[in-house]
Amino acid sequence: MGDRGQIEEIKSKLDIISVIGPYVPTLKRSGRNYFGLCPFHKEKTPSFSVNQELGIYKCFGCGEGGDVIKFIEKIDGIDFPKALEVAAKRAGVKLNKKISPEQIENAKIKENILKANSLASEFFQYILLKHPQGEIGREYAKKRKLTKEVIERFNIGLAPGGFENLKKFLIKKGFKPYDLVKWGLLVEKNGRIYDKFRSRLTFPVIDHQGDVVGFSCRAILQDEKGPKYLNSPETLVYQKSRTLFGLFQAKEAIRKSGFAILVEGNIDLLSSHKAGVENIVAPLGTALTIDQINLLKRYTDTVYFALDTDNAGQKALLKDLDLIDQMGMNAFVLDIGKFKDVDDLIVGGENWQEVVGKPVDIVLYFLKSLKTKYDLAQPIEKNKYIRQILEIISKIHNPLLINDYLNKLASEVNIDIKILFSELNNIKDYLQKHKLSELPSDHKISIEIKEARQKENLLFKYLLALLLNNQEYTSNIKYSEIEDLMPDELFKKVLKSTLSGRLIDKMDEEELKLYSDCILMPIDSFEDQHQFDHEINVIITRLRKEKINSEIEKIKGGQNLDLDDVEINRLTVLIKQLSSLK
Repeated sequence: MGDRGQIEEIKSKLDIISVIGPYVPTLKRSGRNYFGLCPFHKEKTPSFSVNQELGIYKCFGCGEGGDVIKFIEKIDGIDFPKALEVAAKRAGVKLNKKISPEQIENAKIKENILKANSLASEFFQYILLKHPQGEIGREYAKKRKLTKEVIERFNIGLAPGGFENLKKFLIKKGFKPYDLVKWGLLVEKNGRIYDKFRSRLTFPVIDHQGDVVGFSCRAILQDEKGPKYLNSPETLVYQKSRTLFGLFQAKEAIRKSGFAILVEGNIDLLSSHKAGVENIVAPLGTALTIDQINLLKRYTDTVYFALDTDNAGQKALLKDLDLIDQMGMNAFVLDIGKFKDVDDLIVGGENWQEVVGKPVDIVLYFLKSLKTKYDLAQPIEKNKYIRQILEIISKIHNPLLINDYLNKLASEVNIDIKILFSELNNIKDYLQKHKLSELPSDHKISIEIKEARQKENLLFKYLLALLLNNQEYTSNIKYSEIEDLMPDELFKKVLKSTLSGRLIDKMDEEELKLYSDCILMPIDSFEDQHQFDHEINVIITRLRKEKINSEIEKIKGGQNLDLDDVEINRLTVLIKQLSSLK
């Protein structure tokens, strides 16, 4: 990775507008910034802001932001070192790579793991397609209707029976047995080292950059005593929670279609490709993680779930939906009806493309699917059904949607919508208290404080944005008064830095982030000094009120107004100050 001086040189030679422009055709100048539709999530109103002078961008919809190198990293779905190389080449700068001995050693190990994995993948595929020992795998592939095209595209192979086939092959290529054990290609037991994968169909796990980082191998023998799937262990190049099977092959289709389909199994995914639907991925035998969702967010903000229809699949769906909602993504369900999974549906002759073309609203999906599990003629059963649906609705934030869902539920169960609204609020209160009760008391307090500060900080950010973007109108501002209102040293530092003309390259990471958020904030422009002064006064007055109210609450808090004379006098002064601001 290049040193800091080189990184700054690269950024200085790249015009961020020329880099971002092709990806954001709606980008137009407005005041000091450019605004357009965000390339990282779907939106109708532009919330993506770019400052050409500072070379930074920020989306106020999804939160993505950074410099020109960060943009290349996100838009191309590559890591920082590769993004730096791309930026350097575009800027005409030759990178001087300065890395520590430990980084050099890790880089060598990673390179060797990837080389060994790649060779193993080639070996397994050769066995499946061309070697006599591959006949059992070819028969299984034919049975599962895996075409040669799919086999080649996903590098599917066969680990042959026997204990030393891969071992001998890789040793001839110069690898050491104990290294291969650490990397998960061989195993050691009772002093003997032998092949980890035997008599299994091999699915290479290819990361989003195209490297083989591990294997997921399926048993094909009827008398196999081991697990159905045997997977590689985690290594320097492979972390299950940060990898999605099929993403490398799917990412362009995801970008073009605007959504990703999530299924449980490798075979579901392969069957989907055969059926002509390629924008599809699967987690690797684990529950969906935040890292996997962040990986998907590089390519889309919308996920269609097509998980197994058994109880485990439906429970996983509810958990995944909660996580997706937390991450600010859109989610729909693909209704596969009577079939147990996507592969079963495709093998059963159903039109998978037609199903994909009819995504179902999450709540409506559960209204329908859960109804079949309860006898609504029985009060207790009916209550369980209503409770489950309301718990799902409680995760929704849009009041218009909530109203619509409750109307549909009211019609379904023949209950007054007012009663459902009341019960929904009770459930929300219960879930929130239950969630907080599982936390240590000091953490509960910190959450409440954090939420209050987040609301307050938006006002401070807006005030800073007004000052930063309208400096032609700020000559009459009394900055000492504003500084007294600032919530912490970070805001004060950014305020002082901008007033003193301090260069942003002298700011630390926290200061720079706050400064960037404020300078890129989409705010209305002002036609004259009077308009600007009025807006500033409104914000300052509001902040003063909140500061006074906060102090009043501190004095009154938890004391049932049993106050001493000093506190009563202070309360009197504060209340007068508050009245004068109205």
